[in-house]
Amino acid sequence: MAVITESALRTQLKSKTATVYAVNKGDKLTPSASEYLKTKGIELIYSDDERAVNDKVASKGDEPPVKSADENKISKKYVCYYTGAWFSEKPEFMTQIEGNKLVYKDHQRIAFRGKLDSTEAQALYTLSLIDDSKKQIKAGLKEIYLHLRKMMRAEVLGEHLEEFSMLSMDQAQLRELSHNPKKYFGNGHFILTGEEDKDVLLLNILRTRLRELEIEGLRAFRKENTVDRKDIMMNLNRLSSAVYVLMLKATYEK
Repeated sequence: MAVITESALRTQLKSKTATVYAVNKGDKLTPSASEYLKTKGIELIYSDDERAVNDKVASKGDEPPVKSADENKISKKYVCYYTGAWFSEKPEFMTQIEGNKLVYKDHQRIAFRGKLDSTEAQALYTLSLIDDSKKQIKAGLKEIYLHLRKMMRAEVLGEHLEEFSMLSMDQAQLRELSHNPKKYFGNGHFILTGEEDKDVLLLNILRTRLRELEIEGLRAFRKENTVDRKDIMMNLNRLSSAVYVLMLKATYEK
């Protein structure tokens, strides 16, 4: 079995006007090699019988491809998540999903990581803008930011994510406060009008980013009627509740 790369194809076909490219069954093309053939309008032929391959190529007016020594000596640095083909270098349109396994950058788990990265950035930016006099709000925000970083590590490495807590409140307590503000703050839920303190408005932006991240997580981890990484999904739900608790504190505890 040979692994055929885009680089090898370009070398073989650069001086030819090919309409077909023949390989034996069992040979594998890297994703970039397959894309190269499609772009050039070259038909890919598989056959068990090498003579049949050669005959078909000859009938098209082209010589059968000859595999170079370089193709069989490809450095096995990365492996394609979809096909098992090996890469010596990582294509620009692919990235590592786990270990040395490569996927396209629009894979749902990669999209989740991108959204998680931007949410981390939003949390850190929000932390930098909150008034320094609001020490409890800033302390809570820092805990949220650090937990988002732990979430990234847990997702990439396949580690279990510990339960989130903030300001000595566990997940159950955070949920209780966010659902019953009248009981704990003496005032009910509020509808923002734009006249609120800027810190409350900044926190609200972060809250919406976390809700979007939760949806992206569901896209990444839902498998039909089951959900992988329930630890991450539970934490995402509680993180948005935690930010809402900070909004309540910033509004009612002045």
